[in-house]
Amino acid sequence: MQSTRRVAIPLRVHQIWDAIGRFGGTQVMDFEKLVEVVTSMHKVPRDELHHELDHAIKDGLVTSEVVETQKREETEIYRLPDHAKLDRGDHDWYCFQCHMGGPIVKCEDCPRVFHMDCLPDDRKPDKDLFVCPQCHIIATKPSAEKVPLKPKPLNQLIEYICERFQTWNAEWMEKFDGAKWAAACNRSEKDAWRLNVLVHRPMDLATMQDKATSAKYQSLEEFQVDCETLVHAIGVYFGVESLKGNQFGAAFLKEAMHDIQEIKLCHQCFRRSNEKDHDWWFALPCTPPHDVVWAKQTGYPFWPAKVMKREGNRYDVRYFGGNYERGHIDAKHILPIETSLAKLKVRRTAGWNDAYEEMQKFQEIAKNPTLVNSLPPRGKNAGSAAATTTAVVNKKGGSKRAASTPTEEPTITKRTRKSEPIPATVTTPSTKATSKKVPASAKAAVKTKGKESPAKTNGTSAAAATAPSQIAKRKSTNTTSNAKSGAAPSRRESTTNATTPASKRGGSATKFTPAAYDISTDESLDPDLRSILTEPEDEESLGGDVSFSDEESSEPTVSEDVVSSSCNEGSATRNAYVQVSRPGTTEVNVERLVGYINQLKEQNKNEIELNKKKQWCFNCGREAIYHCCWNTAYCSIECQQQHWGSEHKKNCRRKKI
Repeated sequence: MQSTRRVAIPLRVHQIWDAIGRFGGTQVMDFEKLVEVVTSMHKVPRDELHHELDHAIKDGLVTSEVVETQKREETEIYRLPDHAKLDRGDHDWYCFQCHMGGPIVKCEDCPRVFHMDCLPDDRKPDKDLFVCPQCHIIATKPSAEKVPLKPKPLNQLIEYICERFQTWNAEWMEKFDGAKWAAACNRSEKDAWRLNVLVHRPMDLATMQDKATSAKYQSLEEFQVDCETLVHAIGVYFGVESLKGNQFGAAFLKEAMHDIQEIKLCHQCFRRSNEKDHDWWFALPCTPPHDVVWAKQTGYPFWPAKVMKREGNRYDVRYFGGNYERGHIDAKHILPIETSLAKLKVRRTAGWNDAYEEMQKFQEIAKNPTLVNSLPPRGKNAGSAAATTTAVVNKKGGSKRAASTPTEEPTITKRTRKSEPIPATVTTPSTKATSKKVPASAKAAVKTKGKESPAKTNGTSAAAATAPSQIAKRKSTNTTSNAKSGAAPSRRESTTNATTPASKRGGSATKFTPAAYDISTDESLDPDLRSILTEPEDEESLGGDVSFSDEESSEPTVSEDVVSSSCNEGSATRNAYVQVSRPGTTEVNVERLVGYINQLKEQNKNEIELNKKKQWCFNCGREAIYHCCWNTAYCSIECQQQHWGSEHKKNCRRKKI
């Protein structure tokens, strides 16, 4: 029942093709020459190369021919395959799970194949009949009970997921095109044929988007399998040993499965978080309605939250206010919503007041659903704002009022929630996928004590921008230390959370641009930093979420770093603003911003000095390791040979012994 279609490792096949096509087919490529080129380009051991070359010839991915040399000696030379005559067959060449070749079993209903060891115990072949796990979940549709939606609304939710992936700006993922995939791994357009030789079944984001637009998906499982098919293509083409093939594919699948799980938990919450018809979208009850509780995150006060799911003694909750973060809380840190505020002993901060007000609105609408019709559209005022509020410090997804408390029974016509910009920090991407933050207001940091969000900060100031309560400004000492140790926001946050223009709720929020220092005209300023400080605000989208737990997670998070380095920076990392909540902070902000820019200039100067001390290949520009003469060096023997024959032979100033 098992058969073998291919054995050679796809990544090694790429490397062999690179060597054969290096000189454009002008040189005869025998084994010794092949070993020399592959070893210099990819550092592959000789024995492993010999082993993989034999497999590639048997798989038909490399053609060999015995020719007679000028010395009348027979030698075997290697050429690229004729991809036009490739026999594709009905089934894939590589295991759908591990993306490698070898003995496989074929599915009866689709082109997918698997290694026996890669199959779960309950899906192993029964005698001669084998149906793969993907065909099984498509046929059974286990999500149908949790998501009882017709195809059109279901495909609308899938469209939201596809649109979010398009923000990754990975063109090769959007279109199954050989030239784009070749460019993604630093190869030329002439290598476009490789994609169809290695990947049996094409899949891309454009195909999934078209299927969702045409309402062709009948279940979430079908979309999940398409995502897995794209990840399989990535793993085969780029190789499981590479970053794109392993970590990038894993990050894509993790994000897709996260969104699918969110739809299964509550498709109504998922839809509203993407549509946001009005500012009170989170206060609308679902069917059936979520329970509301007081949840306490470690290091934060009790906070109002919706219960999304309960498993044993663990609660999966989403907090009111701010960015609506998620938390996995133990039952001992959960209290009924009827618990009095006196028993909770909560210090009422501006962020906590916003969350409490939103929770009250949720309870009002749950008691009287007709109030939904009187909710104003997004960004519109439905009545006069409370006159008791004073200064406002705008935050992403909510607002902070410096000296006001919510009324005990607010009504729909008195107040509307506003979508407001990101907290006052400046975030810049660096070469190590970290970011440095400059707090905007030192006075406000000294003024406010105590934490304002149940979300875990993990020792960085990045969480201060993502707390469900519009996180508090720390004491001045904490502000200074956080500015030095800030970390980049999570990828989900950067790909889903943007901002809307600031709006007033009984006060004023002012955006500040230093008059003494014109950012847009400073030619020495880093272009990325200039774009961060001058880019206008985008419309807010809080469709994603950041999950927190009251216990430290032990799972690795390398996938997010890979995405940050492989794709363009997300919108949240580019939307940073300096805001002023009271007079007197302008000079402090200018000093900190200018100081940070000077620090970047110094860092850039040190990097230039370091590069000046290195030698660079005269032929290709890479860092050189072979010195030839007074101003000439090379990165490899191949570069030396090419440059020697074409130019350097006449001008070399090395002493001839």
